[in-house]
Amino acid sequence: MTRALAAAAVRGEAVALVDACDTFDPASAAAQGLDLSRLLWVRESGDAPRALKAFSLVLQAGGFATTAEFAGALLDEARVAVTPGEAFDAPGFVRISYATSLENLREGSRRLLDFVARRASTPVVS
Repeated sequence: MTRALAAAAVRGEAVALVDACDTFDPASAAAQGLDLSRLLWVRESGDAPRALKAFSLVLQAGGFATTAEFAGALLDEARVAVTPGEAFDAPGFVRISYATSLENLREGSRRLLDFVARRASTPVVS
């Protein structure tokens, strides 16, 4: 994960990490080349609902009112499919399937990071 974040940061992209269990080590990430000044790090100490709410707020910062809008734009623009929370009675959340090859997951993650970085300057939905 740190390498993917570092690679995105090297390309000049903004990156976000919602750390649900407070396990991210910034010193080791910096040693692996991650420019911490390009990282939005949301720390949580095991409270999954709060961590997921933080993820929702990061999505809204990209200009999306719902995760369905986010999922649609992600599919249209980056060709990455996620399931919006509205589909499983959990608005504000998305599901990501891991039922594919590691290579596909890496490519999908790269596209997701690129998509979010392109949206980083979009104003927050009120």
